[in-house]
Amino acid sequence: MKLIPEKMIPDYGKEVYEKVSQITGLKFKSQIKNSGIVFEEIFEMTNLISSKKNYLIYTNASSIWFTNREDFIKQFIILIKKSIEQLNADYQEVLARQNQAIVDDNWIYLENERIGYTGDKQLKLLNKMREYHDESFSVD
Repeated sequence: MKLIPEKMIPDYGKEVYEKVSQITGLKFKSQIKNSGIVFEEIFEMTNLISSKKNYLIYTNASSIWFTNREDFIKQFIILIKKSIEQLNADYQEVLARQNQAIVDDNWIYLENERIGYTGDKQLKLLNKMREYHDESFSVD
């Protein structure tokens, strides 16, 4: 039984995710799905002199610029942390509105559910990226 309607949490951007997964070799579909983080567009840019490729992902909240797997992991961790900070700010707003004279109990309930659900998904996504980070930067 789903407590949160599908329309409240946007899709994660399946096509862009698949391209990111292909470029980086990372798999995190189950963690990003319904996390509130959406990959909207991805661009590949090539330096015409050095032929070095760079990638730019636009998300629903920011963008990620990277050249390789390790760059992506670092930048995505930063984005996830900022998103979690925003969820914490949203939660503080919900708490403040609960004390107002006129309270929309339905909005309070739905926001609490959204923040709790997406927050949990984002923490799992952050942990997955930290695991990838530790694997990439571990010394054998």
